[in-house]
Amino acid sequence: MKVVNATADNFDELISRHEFVVIDFWAPWCAPCKGFSQVCAELSEDYKDITFLAINIEDQKTLAKEFEVRSVPWVMIMRKRVLLYADSGALSKSSLVELIEQAKAVDESTLQSSSEK
Repeated sequence: MKVVNATADNFDELISRHEFVVIDFWAPWCAPCKGFSQVCAELSEDYKDITFLAINIEDQKTLAKEFEVRSVPWVMIMRKRVLLYADSGALSKSSLVELIEQAKAVDESTLQSSSEK
């Protein structure tokens, strides 16, 4: 599966339709973002059960503001619309794999989305 470009127009639909998402907030002027985008692209091929989203903060200022993105790359991992991880920094492939595996290991019964509360 390839990385999907998310916008303010399709973001809610994407996270509603996909149970597990990794979100990469990036900017065209950000050198570390380019490398991290490649990591996400590679892992999107390894993890077919996860949807990888890319959000250009220059084009999607509303989403960047909503998620309080202050530096890029900014990475978020969500399962069932529940935020499990959010932090800035270009992660290595092995670090992102570790975070994904930790998120996969979270007991599904403990996840309660904001729409279910």
